[in-house]
Amino acid sequence: MLLKHWDFDEETVEVARSRKVWERDPGPAADLSDIVLVARLHGAVGTPEMHEAPKITEIPAFEKLPLGDIGPDESLALLREADAEVNEILQVLGVS
Repeated sequence: MLLKHWDFDEETVEVARSRKVWERDPGPAADLSDIVLVARLHGAVGTPEMHEAPKITEIPAFEKLPLGDIGPDESLALLREADAEVNEILQVLGVS
């Protein structure tokens, strides 16, 4: 109600309204709410909230976004690779 009172556009109101509606699926095209849902789940990795939420690959929003092979396993692999690269750079710079 507050966002409507402040004259936020309907898309922004829908993002706030559906931020935890994991099964939300109003149509075939992705919208801002879908992006926020996927981002929330991705951000929950490694937190207690992760255990209460569905798998990211099981929500309709994930299927709509052109993310390719990015899923939980690939994301963790990407983070491990980035961590290894950062550690390598720190070693070259002599920082421990």
